[in-house]
Amino acid sequence: MSAKWKKGVGIVAVVLIGIWLFGGKVYECVRGPMEGSHRVTVEEGDFQVTLSSEKEIYTVGEDLQVSGSITYTGVKPFSKVYHKGIMFIHFIRGIDHEYEKGFFYREPLVSSYLFRDVSHREDFGFAQPYVQLPPGKYSIEVVTDFWIKDDPRSEVAIPIQIEIEVVE
Repeated sequence: MSAKWKKGVGIVAVVLIGIWLFGGKVYECVRGPMEGSHRVTVEEGDFQVTLSSEKEIYTVGEDLQVSGSITYTGVKPFSKVYHKGIMFIHFIRGIDHEYEKGFFYREPLVSSYLFRDVSHREDFGFAQPYVQLPPGKYSIEVVTDFWIKDDPRSEVAIPIQIEIEVVE
């Protein structure tokens, strides 16, 4: 075997071992929390959760630009977590009137890696015509929905909320 061929086999082996070691879904890590004007952050244990809205006041019929982000802040280089399709359960509730809508996902359990001090962001699909909000004040509530081990008893549930207003 030539030296070039051996080097090529070595590179392929390293790549395959890397895929095997990090076989969970590695999230896009380049996007941090939304740079909105309305943001709340909560820290609990080894995790920091941020809920952001592009603005505090929306007009009727406008898509809500809301995102949640989670950052692992522990001492290890990364944390492997287990979750459904997304890591958040989210709700919209009326503050000054009757309105409630929850968003849940029934997908199989998957694994992902959260790298230390790197935010994982998820944009929530509060788009028209799926979410039609009449004028009023609303609470957007989000709860993390993941496990540190492949065991439901290790669930990490960190609640966070922001308030927005919809005007005509």
